[in-house]
Amino acid sequence: MAWLTNIFKPTKIKRFLFFLIADILIIIGSFYLSFYLRFGFTFPDKWEIPFGAWILGLLIFKVFLLDIFGLYNINWRFVGLTEVVSLFKAGLVCGLVLYPLNLILRQFLSTYDLPRGIVVIDTVLSFFLIAFLTST
Repeated sequence: MAWLTNIFKPTKIKRFLFFLIADILIIIGSFYLSFYLRFGFTFPDKWEIPFGAWILGLLIFKVFLLDIFGLYNINWRFVGLTEVVSLFKAGLVCGLVLYPLNLILRQFLSTYDLPRGIVVIDTVLSFFLIAFLTST
């Protein structure tokens, strides 16, 4: 039964994997929820193709930003204002990159552009959901 107690013993890799998986689920959920909020709790068929393409890019980009801002290298038991500011910076950089990128896509690949509100709603939602996760 010693192996059973070792499964639940916190380690650095287990914490990293927990928060990585939780962040991935939050990123997907907040992007999906932003569509529902933007379109009155319906998901228009027109946005199915861009959704699939964007979600993969968002996952890679947002997890990369969270790692760059050091949010996977902290002691999660002692999260403070510094980590929340880092999370805010990561969200701000994400929004400031994705919004113009979406406007460029609108000009050249109009089938893959998103409504501007989706980018803003998703940025705000993912910030608050990830902040909630880190504060608990």
